[in-house]
Amino acid sequence: MGPGMGMHRGMGPGMGGPYGHWRATRSNTPGYGLMTPEERSAHVDKMRSMQSADECKAYLAEHHARMVERAKEKGVAAPAMRGDPCRVAPPAAKK
Repeated sequence: MGPGMGMHRGMGPGMGGPYGHWRATRSNTPGYGLMTPEERSAHVDKMRSMQSADECKAYLAEHHARMVERAKEKGVAAPAMRGDPCRVAPPAAKK
């Protein structure tokens, strides 16, 4: 292994915000099954870039609206908002 290649996993690009370790799952991402793998990846990147709970909540409201519209277009049930992935922010980041 080269320098800096040990077992420690440091902060990667885009992982410095309070949501740096957030992962998209069916339980925390409305419309997960309606998204392509590329869209899921972009969603994760966006979530990881959030700097506050307010920013996170605003983005998730927009995302949910897009997924509800996509579900209507495909003739499937609209995705439910479950849980609050924005709560993972440390207290200093919550406003």
